[in-house]
Amino acid sequence: YMKRTIVMLSQIIFCLIILLTTITSSNVFAQAPSSTQKQQYYEGTILDIGTNAKGKTARVEITSGDLKGKKVNVPLYVDERAKSQNYAIKDQVIVLSTNSPGQAPVMYITDFNRTVPLMILVAVFLVVTFLVGKKHGLFSVISMVFSFFVIVKFIIPNILLGSDPIFIAILGGIFISPVAFYLSHGFNWKTTVALIGTFSALILTGILSVIFVNLTKLSGVSSDEALYVSS
Repeated sequence: YMKRTIVMLSQIIFCLIILLTTITSSNVFAQAPSSTQKQQYYEGTILDIGTNAKGKTARVEITSGDLKGKKVNVPLYVDERAKSQNYAIKDQVIVLSTNSPGQAPVMYITDFNRTVPLMILVAVFLVVTFLVGKKHGLFSVISMVFSFFVIVKFIIPNILLGSDPIFIAILGGIFISPVAFYLSHGFNWKTTVALIGTFSALILTGILSVIFVNLTKLSGVSSDEALYVSS
């Protein structure tokens, strides 16, 4: 009787969390603020590589978006770090177009397009997961997808908007943990105990983080990551 009660309570908790996530998604899952400078990423294929007065350039055929089929000339290396990328003809690349008000769009190659090899890797991972884990493997994949959704749509945007990163990370963990635990391990006493332990650890970690961040006066203002995000 006790076990059935615990399982019922855990199911109710799970449903409440899903309901809370759905209700608050329109308000809490924030988006990054818009900017006057518009940026658009395109996929493309390098057709030719040449040199002009400004350095090496590449002729790229855009293969996605509203510019699909258009051929553009773009700088091959925009800084010293980009020179480590050995671009060649027929390489699949990502092109960034930056459009500022009153100025012509500026386009340049940012990186290789790794969509195809990554999709192959994901497919192999899914097949192995289903073969080994069967039903549990399927539920684990679903919980992982939900975790990525919370990270991308809730945690990262809210941190970029200036919300307290510790609080947002803990809140994201509270969203993720029940879904991941109950989908992967089922509604049972052991899972509920593990979930309670995880919640306790999250709260304790948050308290310790706040205390020692304040004691050590950590801000991250001078870090490379902070400069990159602010730019």
